[in-house]
Amino acid sequence: MPCRGAAWIDTALMTVRLIRAGHTPTQAETWAQQIPAWTAAPPHAVTAFAQAVADRSDELARQAPAPHRQPLADAARAWANHRLGKPHAAAQGSQP
Repeated sequence: MPCRGAAWIDTALMTVRLIRAGHTPTQAETWAQQIPAWTAAPPHAVTAFAQAVADRSDELARQAPAPHRQPLADAARAWANHRLGKPHAAAQGSQP
């Protein structure tokens, strides 16, 4: 989906995919630390983005269900909860 945005957004979206694939949010963010744009990102902006991705993913999973949407929504919510310091369970449906 081509669009303009902060340089770290591609990395942020990849963290959701890594969580969906079975990694923990901490593991996904540890991987992201290798990306210079990620390390330069304002933490509050990354957290706000994580929350927005989780909210939008939940909405899409409800409004237009498809087999891949709920597992991605679960992964996005796990990441947002991690960023917000909320307890979270492992992403549901995290098996490919």
